[in-house]
Amino acid sequence: MKLKTTKKNKNINAFTLVELIVVVMIIGILSAIAIPIFSSLTEKARQREASTMINSYLSAAKAYYAESGSPSKNAGDLSNYVDVIECLKHMIRWCNGSDKSFPGVRKFRNMGDEYPQSQAWNSPSGYYTIKVDTSNDDRFQIRALPQVQSWDRSQIWSDEGLGVSACFNYQSGVSIMKLWSKKGYLNVKNIDC
Repeated sequence: MKLKTTKKNKNINAFTLVELIVVVMIIGILSAIAIPIFSSLTEKARQREASTMINSYLSAAKAYYAESGSPSKNAGDLSNYVDVIECLKHMIRWCNGSDKSFPGVRKFRNMGDEYPQSQAWNSPSGYYTIKVDTSNDDRFQIRALPQVQSWDRSQIWSDEGLGVSACFNYQSGVSIMKLWSKKGYLNVKNIDC
């Protein structure tokens, strides 16, 4: 008994090298467009977080002045109306828990309880330093300054992030907040109100 073997014509469908190169180039172009847009959106989201904090501190300064008749000068005064929570490091990875290098280490503190006289503290995210710049009988000024996100350069303000400034005039009752569009701590100026 003999088995019959038949030869089948096989058509192999495959991509050519040119087609693969074109696809890789298209993916490269799309990623070159998408990455800066994504980076910009990330910075804007961080700035919105800072503006929310600054707005709550501004409201606390108004409430403190309305109740006590004196200007709010520090974290302790603001903490009468809003929690002033700080992350102990200027690192997003540390504050959000993604850095597992120091398990069980305390990461946050309430500045109103522990350092009530402080006029500067880290944001809960670790990305900003919140700084009360002026608080006298005329106005309350506060800023959120972006921080460098590097262990060896912590405690240094960044040229990369977007900041926020706010002012409350005790005499006129006017308050203003500005979200800065130029990157860097040098572009986060005090504003007059």
